[in-house]
Amino acid sequence: VSTVILGASRIAQLEENLGALAVTQRLDQSAWKQVEQTFATS
Repeated sequence: VSTVILGASRIAQLEENLGALAVTQRLDQSAWKQVEQTFATS
């Protein structure tokens, strides 16, 4: 993926989306594996 579409129509939504990016940077390998497994089965 080379582009992220944020889909925000208000500043608060943009701030929330950008905050989520900060959370993903703190996930360890085990957490990412769990996320990948969740999406693989849905």
